[in-house]
Amino acid sequence: MGIAIQKPLILLITSSIFVVPHSAHASTLKKCAEAPLTVSKKNVGKVQYAAEQCGKSWHKQSIELEFSYTENIPAWAFRRAANHFLKKNIASKTELNALMPINRHYSQVKNGDVYRLRYDHPSTSLRLFLNGQQIAYIKNQYANQYFKIWFGSEPFSDTLKRQLLNP
Repeated sequence: MGIAIQKPLILLITSSIFVVPHSAHASTLKKCAEAPLTVSKKNVGKVQYAAEQCGKSWHKQSIELEFSYTENIPAWAFRRAANHFLKKNIASKTELNALMPINRHYSQVKNGDVYRLRYDHPSTSLRLFLNGQQIAYIKNQYANQYFKIWFGSEPFSDTLKRQLLNP
């Protein structure tokens, strides 16, 4: 009888060991702001910004942008825009080379699709999700600089930057 109880207990303890490290690094993000996503004066969806602490600087914490689309957008448009705004906002070739691989994972979206871009500060990792499925991942010291596309000195949209960071 002692063996019958010990086996389930050992299984419970060992499975807990594998769950704890993952949840220990997961940060809880709070929704800070939401804004319309406008391209060439046309509303194509909405963007939500979430962070550990809404008043804290975006580059010093875990953050997330979620893009919900109401229009069809081709993959090339995402790639071209991401490449363009990364080059405008990041001067270092080393940083650019570390971030550019994410761009090749963009695909076409249609009405109802959702892209989510999440940076985890403790692990310095960036994940790109499409409709809840992870499609890209990078881990390096420059990972959070990808958000300069929207929050840099020359962002995709000054209005969107203001709406998300100063609601």
